Amino acid sequence: MSVTTKRSGDDKRYARIKLTLSIAGMFADFVVIALFAFGGFSAPLAGRIALTVPGIYLQFVAFMAVMGLSVLVWLCEAGTLYLLLKGFAIQVPWTASLFVLSILNLGILIPAAPGYVGTFEFFGAASLALYGVGETVAKSFAISAHAVQFIPVTILGLIFLSREGLKLGSLVRGSQETGEQKIENRK
Repeated sequence: MSVTTKRSGDDKRYARIKLTLSIAGMFADFVVIALFAFGGFSAPLAGRIALTVPGIYLQFVAFMAVMGLSVLVWLCEAGTLYLLLKGFAIQVPWTASLFVLSILNLGILIPAAPGYVGTFEFFGAASLALYGVGETVAKSFAISAHAVQFIPVTILGLIFLSREGLKLGSLVRGSQETGEQKIENRK
């Protein structure tokens, strides 16, 4: 006796939805970068109209450089997630790494604890659940992915602070002084 299901049709439909959301997330990033690279919201209209041809060219070159770096960063992060997915023996298509990355980046926009602790793990596990990955494996993957992205950047940041002769405490005090100065300037 054979039982037929619509599972394969549903999988294809969900795969298209996931890919569309991933592309939409990357497109949204590019739009935001474009608006700021070309002065979309920050420059007054008269200033934008008065741009010279060389100025437009330089802005275009800067925009393309930012776009190229953005694509490179996204590909590196997606590659990292892809390798982690393979390391956990999670059988999903390669586009899953782009989807997970897109959902993570949208998810961490929500105000959260420092370092996105909790938010990152929730959205990482939730995005993998859409691929049918078990809860335990998805949460383990999300915690590992967060550690792989957070720990090296934090260590490098501390190393560069040290090389500049700065201490984390002095930066905190400096930001507090700046905040106090802002309050005094408002009076």
